[in-house]
Parts: sequence; structure tokens; C-alpha cells
Amino acid sequence: MLEQIMVKQFHNFTNRYKLVPMDSFSKKTVLSAKNEHWKYLRTILSPNFSAKKLKEMQPLVQTAADNLDKTCNNFAKTGEDVDVNRLFGCFTMDVIATTAFGVEVNSQKNPDNPFVKNATYLVRRNRFASVFVIAFLSRKFFKFLLFTKVLATRSGKFFYDLCKKILADRKQGNGQFRKDLLQMMIDQQNGFTEEQPEKNAKNGDVKNGDIMNGDATNDDVPIPTKLVKRKLTDEEIIAQSTIFFLAGYETTATTLSFMAYLLALHQDIQDKVYQEIQSVIGKEAPDYNSVQKLTYLSQCLSETLRLYPIASSILRKSKKQITIKNWTIPANISINIPIHALHHNPKYWPNPEKFDPDRFSEEAQKTHTKFAYLPFGAGPRICIGMRLAQMEVKFAMTEILTKYKFVPSEKTENPIILNKQPLLSAKNGIWLKLERR
Repeated sequence: MLEQIMVKQFHNFTNRYKLVPMDSFSKKTVLSAKNEHWKYLRTILSPNFSAKKLKEMQPLVQTAADNLDKTCNNFAKTGEDVDVNRLFGCFTMDVIATTAFGVEVNSQKNPDNPFVKNATYLVRRNRFASVFVIAFLSRKFFKFLLFTKVLATRSGKFFYDLCKKILADRKQGNGQFRKDLLQMMIDQQNGFTEEQPEKNAKNGDVKNGDIMNGDATNDDVPIPTKLVKRKLTDEEIIAQSTIFFLAGYETTATTLSFMAYLLALHQDIQDKVYQEIQSVIGKEAPDYNSVQKLTYLSQCLSETLRLYPIASSILRKSKKQITIKNWTIPANISINIPIHALHHNPKYWPNPEKFDPDRFSEEAQKTHTKFAYLPFGAGPRICIGMRLAQMEVKFAMTEILTKYKFVPSEKTENPIILNKQPLLSAKNGIWLKLERR
């Protein structure tokens, strides 16, 4: 059923359920656009998250990781407890600020930076916007959705004006040339080519429904064969930068926090990750290619996302009445796909509450039930920023675990108390200690 809805019959479930009226700016984002406009945006934007483009952005992520290392060193020296969600929140803010807006803020060191203050306020007011990156949202919370009014807020206007100014400066040649998402969109606008070759997925052709695991790539998007006839507008570029920030900040920070928590509680697994880093990277500086070779670290990330999927469900809307396996789905019906329930179902995951990265070994993955693991969604509307998020996690963990280890503190909860809506989070924070190796 899920394969039919998310892949094979995707043409009938292209759009997300409309929770509240969207303003004109919100409708310009790839996460909220519908039908042909969504196809156009996805076609244009997907190449910006390819392996080649991520390699170009790697130095920006590494700079943020270096700042993270300095902060970790301070905590290791003092021995004080650290709320890792705040720690990683600063890291992911730095990454998204530099990749989406082209600005460097070092939020850990400069909490009063106008960018940091406005970003913190905006994300707190618009936590649901983060959900859209993977289309996870429960209808019962739609009344609180403030993203549709993002431009009405002072902080929203700050980011709109900032991006507009950076865009103008770069077009006039006044800005510093950077390999970031903003510049890539400007390059596409300036050097536009009409033909976009159709691509197949690395781990399977989306049109045949072969997206199974969290390591599926953004090539898992069928590019329309019809030629694209226009360039991105300035408004569309600004809209994408804004939503990439809102959607990519809290989700990745939360994943990193839960991963650190699990490693702190399972020192044997943390030691195994450390040994892998030493074996693969050693004393060399990590780069895009080397972190991709950290297979056990990737398994730990996948298992973290199974235990703690950032949100609980995926919503899709049917366009027309359709019958799938003797089930008739009427037109204009909301389909709720329960991600958290799938990830914790003992039918698919024996002893589902156990943290076991070996579930995602190469051999074990061959036995997985299709569509029982959907941390980034699946099909053509799979999370567009998935690979960037995975790269962030790997660089952050490699940077930290090379020099430090996560250990529980007196404030560490076990089991952890969770808030499940609108995004999964630890109710009282995730408190750990950092010890130097």
C-alpha cells in the first residue's frame, strides 16, 4: 500500500494535505509547492544536493565543525554538563547560515549576532516549518502553524531582507564568491539550460518503487522529461533559502542529540565508531569521500533515526478516487502514514526498543521490509536536503569522537522523556558530559 501511494501511484498523491491557507511567499517553496510548480522547483533544485555539489560545500561544513570542536574542548576542560541539543543547535545553525544564506555567524561564540537572535526567535515561533522538510505533520496541530505567516513576523522580514540584499550584492559582483546553495541557485538563474537529463536513483529507480533505506540519495527523484521553460525568480530563490534554513536547523540538531545520547549509553558501540574513524581517517582531515567510508557510523545514524524519527507521520492527499489492493480511497482524502509506529513495529524490527546499529549492516538491509523505514520519506518527494543532513551528522560526529567521548551525567535521563509533537524532542533536554580521550 505504501509503495503504491508514495511511488507507483505518486501522480495521484503528489501533494501534501493543505492544513491552512498558504500565503504567496510560502507557496513558492519546494516544500509547499504543488503539482507542476513543485515538479519544476524539484527539478531545478535537486542537482544542488548532488555529491558533486556537497563536495563543493564541504569546506563550509568543516568550518562549522571546527567551531564545534572548540566549544567541546571548553566543556571537556570544565567537566560541566552540556545540553547537547543546544550544542548541536549552534552547529547546525552555523551550517545552514553559511550554506543557505552565505553568512558566517559562529553562533556558539556570538549569541547576540542579529542573525542568531532572529533565527532562534523565528524557529521557536515556527517549529512546524522544520517538519515540512520530510513532510511530517499531524493535522491536530495545524491551528498552531505559523509558517504561513512567516513574512508577517519581524524575524521573517529580517531574513527576507537579508537574502534580498545578499542576492543583489552577488548579482552586482559586490559579494564574496562562495560555493553555497544561494550561489548555486544564482548560477542556475544566470547560466540556465533548458534540458534537464532524466536521472535514475543510485539505490533503485524511484519509478519502480525501490527506495528502502535511509541511505537513498537525492537522485531518487524522477526528473520530468518535459523541458523546463523558465528560470528561477528572485522571489523563488529567497523562498528556498528561507525554507532550507527553517527546515534544516532543528531537525539535524535533534538527530545529532539523540545519536550522542545513544552513544553515551552504549560505550561499546561508541568505541567501535571511534575505532572505525581511526582506521579510515586516522590523523588526516576528514573530507566528503572519507566520511562516506564510515559505514558503522552510518549504521548508527540509521538506527538513531529508526528509534527517534524526527516526526511521527507523513501526510499525502489523494487527487482522484483510486482503488489499491481492494481498498478504495476517495478523492481529496488525507492519507496519514505512521512513521513512528512503523519504526517500532516488532513485526519489522525484532526487539524494536533496542539500539542495534547492526540492523543496518549491508547484509541485514537485504532482509528489510520495503517502506518499513522512512526517516526521510520516500518516492519523488523524499527529503531534498537528506544528503546534506547526513553529511552534517558525519562531520560533526567525526570531529567530536576523534578527540572526545560522550558519557552520561547525573542529569542524564534514562529512559528519556519525550515530546512527540510537533517534532520529536527531549522534554527536559539531553544532558551529557564530554571527556577528552
